[in-house]
Amino acid sequence: IVPILIAMAFLMLTERKILGYMQLR
Repeated sequence: IVPILIAMAFLMLTERKILGYMQLR
């Protein structure tokens, strides 16, 4: 019912994953 919240959570998760991947490299 609130896709905005899901989108925000997904974006945050993706950003965290990318940041972690970049740091790991």
